[in-house]
Amino acid sequence: MPNVRVYQQSFAAAIGLAEQVMSTLGMSTELIEGHISAMRRRLDSSRFPGSSSS
Repeated sequence: MPNVRVYQQSFAAAIGLAEQVMSTLGMSTELIEGHISAMRRRLDSSRFPGSSSS
């Protein structure tokens, strides 16, 4: 699906922004990495619109 690439790029930008915001708020590197990893796992496990479900 061509839209999947667009969504992945948007999610990558959102994760980068989230990382910058957490850093600006003074969160520790370890805490930020934990949150970013959790977000990536959640995105990896989610379905994109138009994808087939198993």
